[in-house]
Amino acid sequence: MTKIQTVAKTHVGQVRDHNEDSFIVGLNPENDGWMLSTDEFEIGDKGSVLIVADGMGGENAGEIAAEIAVQSIKAYIQAEVKKEVPQAPNKILESAIIYAHNCIKDACRDNADYIGMGTTVTVCILQKDKIYISWIGDTRVYRYSKHGRVHALPYHFNNLEILSEDHSKVWQMMVQGQLSLEDARTHEQSNIITQSLGDLFRTPQPESREYPLFKDDHILICSDGLNGMLSDENMERIFASDFESLDKIAEQMITEANLAGGHDNITLILTKVTEGIAYSEDIVKKGSGEKTMMTEALTKKKNKIWFDIFIAASIAAILFLAYQYRSQWIPTFKKPNIIQKDSTSSPNDSLKKSVPETKNPKPSGEDSSNLDQKPTKITKKKSATVPKEKTQIKDEQPKLVDDNVQQNVLQDTSKQNNR
Repeated sequence: MTKIQTVAKTHVGQVRDHNEDSFIVGLNPENDGWMLSTDEFEIGDKGSVLIVADGMGGENAGEIAAEIAVQSIKAYIQAEVKKEVPQAPNKILESAIIYAHNCIKDACRDNADYIGMGTTVTVCILQKDKIYISWIGDTRVYRYSKHGRVHALPYHFNNLEILSEDHSKVWQMMVQGQLSLEDARTHEQSNIITQSLGDLFRTPQPESREYPLFKDDHILICSDGLNGMLSDENMERIFASDFESLDKIAEQMITEANLAGGHDNITLILTKVTEGIAYSEDIVKKGSGEKTMMTEALTKKKNKIWFDIFIAASIAAILFLAYQYRSQWIPTFKKPNIIQKDSTSSPNDSLKKSVPETKNPKPSGEDSSNLDQKPTKITKKKSATVPKEKTQIKDEQPKLVDDNVQQNVLQDTSKQNNR
């Protein structure tokens, strides 16, 4: 059994001349009349619904867009919870938001003065011991509990944590590590959102989350007129101040937001779980709070960032080493070019290198003139063939003495033999 107590407040702020925010509370969504009561209320099987919309468009009827969003979401949820087998809570919320988007577009088609209007919206269903959240834009959901947090995301200050993730430019910069949460709040582009209802050229894509509900949890849904003026540190301080009632907490937040400038309309719905299950870290770890879609997206993004850093560092190291040892690898790449040039040279080139160059004496007189007329051609055949007669002469033994001396030697030798 879960019981809650809820208050809701809105203020035009210190700058705007009219209020473009809208909100509604359906403690019992089956009933036609959604009436807000500050009394303690036991959540039924169909749950309780909280909706805040922040209209935009100024002269182009931003407050009308916000009101259309709130009323159309209310009508869709009422019809859905009356079914015998309704859809899952997150599916109901996402479908209701798309339905509201189409209703705003239809209004723009029927009335040209409405073209350009749009709105953010955040819807929560508190059912049994869980809270289901779906949103478009930068209308936030906070949770405060002195017992502990319900997710591991870095968007918190002490025990005050953000359960939604803004569809805004500065939020994207914060996720990428370019801004801190406080820097994003005060950034000059903090008013630029990336998704809204009523966009004629783009269908919004709602995001959804699911978290456990515990006793003493404080759930805050607010337009950026509140969190844009108050830092998370100041909001956590107000929660931790132990005001005697929810109404006092809500009043203090609006007062301080106006004192800080009140640059925008301020709207909030504040709910406290007065009865429910006690806070348990085991339930948190088993629930979806630790494994939200955003947690997975951040993990993938961090892995991609580290991979990109690794690739960039590797390329830088390779280029550095290549530059340092350029004197060694440049000749290595040049060597094959030298060999290729030698291999393409003709056999005549190698023969010319092996035979030493000789200079013939310059002929004189008539021979010189004949030489000029018929130049001598040097061919390989002259050095390769040798006449046969010359070869036989080379084979004969050379004569050591003349013929007369040889005859006398022979005669003396024969006389000695006769004796």
